[in-house]
Amino acid sequence: MRLRCLLPSPEALRCESVEVADGLAAIHVVSTRRACSCPCCGSPSQRVHSWYERRLSDLPWHGLEVRIRWRSRKFFCDNAACSRRIFVERLPDVAEVHSRRTTRLELTLRLIALACGAEPGARLADRLSMKASGDSLLRILRNGKTPDAAEPKVIGVDDWAFRRGRRYGTIICDLETHRPIDLLPDRSADSFQAWLVEHPDIRVVARDRGEYYARGATAGAPQAVQVADRWHLLRNLSDALRRLTDRHPRQIVEAWRAAFETTTMTAPPVGAELPLSPPPAAQEVKFYRDVRRRDHYEQVHLLHQQGKSQRSIGRELSIHRETVQRYLHATSYPERARPSRRTGLDPFRAVLWENWRNGRRNAVELYRELKATGFAGSYDMVGRCLRQWRTDPSLAGPAPLQKPVRRPSARRVAWLLTRQDAEFSSEERTFIDCLQGVCPETAVARELGIRFTAMVRNRRPDEFDGWLASALAADSPRDLRAFARGLQGDLAAVRAALESPWSNGQTEGHVHRLKALKRQMYGRAGFDLLRIRVLNSA
Repeated sequence: MRLRCLLPSPEALRCESVEVADGLAAIHVVSTRRACSCPCCGSPSQRVHSWYERRLSDLPWHGLEVRIRWRSRKFFCDNAACSRRIFVERLPDVAEVHSRRTTRLELTLRLIALACGAEPGARLADRLSMKASGDSLLRILRNGKTPDAAEPKVIGVDDWAFRRGRRYGTIICDLETHRPIDLLPDRSADSFQAWLVEHPDIRVVARDRGEYYARGATAGAPQAVQVADRWHLLRNLSDALRRLTDRHPRQIVEAWRAAFETTTMTAPPVGAELPLSPPPAAQEVKFYRDVRRRDHYEQVHLLHQQGKSQRSIGRELSIHRETVQRYLHATSYPERARPSRRTGLDPFRAVLWENWRNGRRNAVELYRELKATGFAGSYDMVGRCLRQWRTDPSLAGPAPLQKPVRRPSARRVAWLLTRQDAEFSSEERTFIDCLQGVCPETAVARELGIRFTAMVRNRRPDEFDGWLASALAADSPRDLRAFARGLQGDLAAVRAALESPWSNGQTEGHVHRLKALKRQMYGRAGFDLLRIRVLNSA
């Protein structure tokens, strides 16, 4: 029986016999070496003191659990100066000292633990005939070695959340090898500075525009060029435009009404959605939610006038601090844009409308006809639509129907202000033209937003000074002026972002991978295990 190729180390072990019983294969092996070296002094010895049987778990064979029964020898150490008189032969390629598993089985279980975690990995290993508890997999992870990485020269740094809004950590990636190289348990300038001091060869630091990493990089690696991440620059611009649109909710509504409320049609086209009124209970819930939001808006301004901070207002009203900040920046109550919902009835709505106009009002008959033409929805969908037409006089007979156009939210408007005309649909172009008419401030903001977006995406550093002067001008919106002043405070990193090819995008990708691992381990592990899995999974 040729079992040599199945042994952990065919050169060092020889198979004596194999026993198979009750789903377990026991392989009896002996060492092929004539002499062994003392682990203390390194002197070789051939004098055998005694024998004992060492039992090791190994990789399974076609579903059979495998136990290697190794008849190991103890040797005399003949070196009189050595402190050890007797030692046991060691085969590092087969198993580590005191281990009850072969080296290759330990490696396999470690890979399973890295991919699945402790308890899921234990269940998978059991199905693969490699029995190990979740605690054993955790011990294997902790005892394993983190892969050595070359000294980095170009790094990206970003934060990640233990718990969003409360506690953050730091991830550091080598942008040349595209691998994470370390995780820090906090987000502070001191810890990042200490890490940089231990790595003096850093030449480029790509980061977001947060103050922690800027101060840490300046103090810990003064020789390095700091590069602001281009995605974060565009995100900061979007936030500034969002603050601008939050201050003008009434103008957004006026522009939307001016653009679309006069557009009418005689019948709904295929795919168009008619506004269906929800049942009274749902209407009541929406009504009281809106009342509560209006009450919060008024209380926020009242408490702010009393001198309270945004954080204390948020705690008193049980709302997020960012919501408090958004209410304070708004000049009037910010209405919510209700999203229009698509249903499976939309492709059949024109046919249903034509039957309704011809006097056919029986919901059951109309539902059966639609089912025969491929309608996959329920009878309730047809019934709700007909109830709306039956109770709303404006929809009875040949009366014109208002074309449904979704009113954009403040966030959507902020995004539209950075788009070119060629990227707009006809409805979006009409809306933006009306908005710029009722709110001239948005016209200036859009011109600056388009210029900044093109400058960052195409990396045009020669245009930055001109844009900065325009953004700081007196006729520029105050939100864009504040954004420009923030860029002035980080001027060198912003210029480097427009000149350097380095970006923090791949670091953001590793943050997403870290989030997946963290959620998989949530409540069952600590920072040390998360660090091991992140650094070994890339």
